[in-house]
Amino acid sequence: MSDLRRGAVRVLLVAVVGLAAASGSSPAGEFLDVPPVAALGLAVAGAAQSDLALAGIDQDIESALTTLAVPGLAIAVVAQDRVLLARGYGWRDVGERLPVSADTVFPIGSATKPFTSFVLASLWDEHKVDFFAPVRDVLPEFQLQDPLATERATVADLLTHRTGVPRHDAVWFGHVSPSRSELVARLRFLQPSGRFRGKFQYSNLMYVAAGHLAEVASGQSWEDLVSSRILDPLGMSRTFFTVEATEQAGDFARPNRGRGDEVLQVDFRDASAVAPAGGLWSSVNDLARWAQMLLGRGEWRGQQLVDPGTLTALFRPITPTHMNVSGRELTQPYYGLGWFVDTYRGRMRVYHGGNLDGFTALVTLFPNQGYGVVVLTNLGATSLPEAIVRLVADRLFRLTPQDWISRASRAREGARGAREKVKAVQANRRVAGTAPAFPLASYVGRYANEGYGVLTVGLEDGRLCMVFNGIRSPLDHWHFETFNVGTSDDPSFEDLKVTFSSAGDSWPTEVLVPFEPAVAPIEFRREGPPCPDTLWLAALDGAYRDGETAVNVMQKDGGPYLVWPGVGEGALLAGPCGEVTLAAATRGTLRFTPAAGSDPARLLLFTADSVRTATRSQS
Repeated sequence: MSDLRRGAVRVLLVAVVGLAAASGSSPAGEFLDVPPVAALGLAVAGAAQSDLALAGIDQDIESALTTLAVPGLAIAVVAQDRVLLARGYGWRDVGERLPVSADTVFPIGSATKPFTSFVLASLWDEHKVDFFAPVRDVLPEFQLQDPLATERATVADLLTHRTGVPRHDAVWFGHVSPSRSELVARLRFLQPSGRFRGKFQYSNLMYVAAGHLAEVASGQSWEDLVSSRILDPLGMSRTFFTVEATEQAGDFARPNRGRGDEVLQVDFRDASAVAPAGGLWSSVNDLARWAQMLLGRGEWRGQQLVDPGTLTALFRPITPTHMNVSGRELTQPYYGLGWFVDTYRGRMRVYHGGNLDGFTALVTLFPNQGYGVVVLTNLGATSLPEAIVRLVADRLFRLTPQDWISRASRAREGARGAREKVKAVQANRRVAGTAPAFPLASYVGRYANEGYGVLTVGLEDGRLCMVFNGIRSPLDHWHFETFNVGTSDDPSFEDLKVTFSSAGDSWPTEVLVPFEPAVAPIEFRREGPPCPDTLWLAALDGAYRDGETAVNVMQKDGGPYLVWPGVGEGALLAGPCGEVTLAAATRGTLRFTPAAGSDPARLLLFTADSVRTATRSQS
């Protein structure tokens, strides 16, 4: 290593220790005085002893799947020099009865974050990124609502979740996600909920900003950086960046969600817009290589992917999380540069979990003992990966075994009971006998927020429907001007209480949506007045001409019914401001424009390459 590079690593280590001290991190030797990868020679036992420790674990895992109602699981247990276990259990696709293997691909969610911090660490080694220089040195457009955070926030602040800005995840949820540069531009409009460097506030969007900074600093996309600096050198051929690439490769898990005692298959969530925070898909065979390289101080088969001292800095605890910790087996977790850090039964643990709709992942390292454990499951929000890691650790370290699966089961039942209590409290607060202040058609329109984008409200079969980022959420009146989201395209929005405000006007002028619980409800302001009430009723009725083709709209079963030869026939459902949806599928989007002066009313059909117009016949 050159003197210049060695000096840079010393600077990084000193700076990280300073960050930890400033955050109130414990200076105990276990955390700060012992480099987390310096004692690999102290591994508990040799290969034969490790194999013996894992004997019979198949039965434990299969029993755990049943107890916690998890469809499928893949696990890898590694030492620095070899893979001790790599296996699949249960079903990757319940409906098709397809089994999980060690090559089955799962999304790993936020377990992607260490890949982003590793890429930035490699750029630090090349003097292309400075963890402790202002973000604005590389991204001049970076801006937060807090001027101090805008000027002083560093890459390390982004990676350690201490900018003062909470999650605001709904910004990127859905089918219409902004680009990474646009997401960074929107940060200035997102309300903070804490002081800059005041406390731990987990933020996916800050990892998007960190990934985008890496792109600008290197001149490569985040995907190219991860591929060239991690995936290709390690031979991680079954790690992907998109749902589409995963499906093309085959042998992938399908997502599932628990609802009561049922396990239901759900749709994939596309996280490509926030890939630096949670967009990777991988298998335990691939992640075993990732874990071994990290345990090997950044070296893989003779190639040094990152300086050992730089890697050590990533594992340092910096920001106290103040998370609730039950039992004496764990210490309070801290967050480092892309990793959580705590101790499990006296042994330092470096780890990161990941939750994406229908999946739960956990990558865990015990650097001082030289072991790593990877657990991937296809059930959302399950504690099984954590329970399995503890079960494996107890075996490897020859500790008195604990019944972690039973404890996880009891915790699951407790969480279910807590959710039911919350619903009961909400129901008790509902005021009966109220009605909306305006006709439902008055709520229809486009509402906008500079940070979150556009939210539209439509009227479908006498019921309001909110559409945000392509996610449809029907609204049922709750009380006064508040509506409740029942069953949504996105489970994250279910039971959301949406409140309209008129501010003295004769129609609603804004809608307040509690997308981020750490701050006040997000305010979306209406763009223009409501569309004419007549749009939703008889204004559609009449005879139209599409060239020589007769088109008719009539009342049928209490609503407008369209007959347009060559286009379709069926009930018309009113959408926001002129958009109408044909209940039967069409080749495009329908829009109604009412008569204006001498211009007759028209129905327009927008397709990918043309616009067809049906003009109302003059009576």
